[in-house]
Amino acid sequence: MKRAFITDVHYRMGLAAVRSLGRRSIDITALEYDTFAQESILGFYSRYTSDKRLVPSAAENKSEFINSIISLAAESKRDSNKDADKDTNRDAGKGADAGKDANANAATDKDANTGVDADKGVATGKGADADKGANVSTGGEVDEKPVLIAVGIDTLLAISEHSDLLEPHVSFVAPTLESLEIANDKLRLVEAAAQAGIPCPETTVLSANETIEHLSDRIRYPAVIKYRKGEALKLKPAKRYKIVENREAFIEAYSQMHTMQEFPLVQEYIQGEGFGVSAVFDRNGEPLEIFCHKRLREYPVTGGPSCFCESIWDDRLVDYAIRLLKKLNWRGVAMVEFKGDLDSGAYLMEINPRFWGSLPLSIISGCDIPFAIYRAASGELRNEGGYKCEYKLGARMRFLFQDLLSLPGYMRMRKDKLKFLFQFIGQLLDPRIKDGVLELKDLKPSLAYIRQAIKKL
Repeated sequence: MKRAFITDVHYRMGLAAVRSLGRRSIDITALEYDTFAQESILGFYSRYTSDKRLVPSAAENKSEFINSIISLAAESKRDSNKDADKDTNRDAGKGADAGKDANANAATDKDANTGVDADKGVATGKGADADKGANVSTGGEVDEKPVLIAVGIDTLLAISEHSDLLEPHVSFVAPTLESLEIANDKLRLVEAAAQAGIPCPETTVLSANETIEHLSDRIRYPAVIKYRKGEALKLKPAKRYKIVENREAFIEAYSQMHTMQEFPLVQEYIQGEGFGVSAVFDRNGEPLEIFCHKRLREYPVTGGPSCFCESIWDDRLVDYAIRLLKKLNWRGVAMVEFKGDLDSGAYLMEINPRFWGSLPLSIISGCDIPFAIYRAASGELRNEGGYKCEYKLGARMRFLFQDLLSLPGYMRMRKDKLKFLFQFIGQLLDPRIKDGVLELKDLKPSLAYIRQAIKKL
């Protein structure tokens, strides 16, 4: 049976991957770090999860995590061989029964003198050999390696760093450690993007021997201060940057952020909408699947993760994203984020080198990114041809609780408050808009998610 190990299944996107592959009758082993309480792990509740395992945290001990994956792969292989042996014995039993029937028929035919030569062929030779063959093991073992799909960044870093140890035991597709390090460092990413001709916000850093006060005098406001490696600080996305309106606010915010992680970068503030171009690159570094989406609402409203989004396609953004990822020699999944306007231009914000929060929208739209990862890891390569949209446009998805929490913020921001409120209510009641977690066909993780949301209130 086809089998996949899916990691970090406490995340919503981990659950989405479990559901995606489970619906395709792929045997799912859901993995989570043993630092998590089991009741908080959404993927463990899913009806599509065949096996659930706690493993050492890759963030705390990469070697133990890698060894646990190798052990699970060995266990999976033993189980597959046992299943294969059972199938062989079952078929052999059927063959033996068929042979007995054939011999009995031959004896009857011989007594009746109805064709001795033909009866010999059944009773003494080929039929018996065929039955014999069914009872003899060929000596071959099932060698279909499980597919390993990493959801979280710590897991992905461990896999990339120790890919040589994992390759004999599991199938996977992942970026190199060098590619990951560039994607996770916003300054290095901007430099790579500039070389590839991708538009970026005006960016600067604190120069050698320069004071923060001097830096504050040479930038334009409003400005955005960003940690170069914000994910390494384990901060939520909305805490990885700070928008400042004036010199005093800049000096205070930059000083605090510089203390947490040295030399954050400073970028011009880009107004407009948020867009994402997601892709799965095969082992040859070519995009197997491409998906675009637009943020319609986010929480927090000042720049948090998407809570309401829509599938789109834009040739220019696709070109930017594919050029940038090829520049990084990418393998596996990534989401390139842009901000701005599709008519006047959009600018690179960052790369998510892993599954992103609004992943379920791709599945709802008919561009199944988790399954594309499974296909790429299994060795499927991209066919020749241009890049084109192959999914439903205008599909919408929400995360209900985050969307509801965003309402007060948008009501404060909007001038057309009443119109926006009626629009919001209409969208809540629209059956065409799907939720990213809540699903009647997989109710247990949906209820677990509701319990978690209520506890956070």
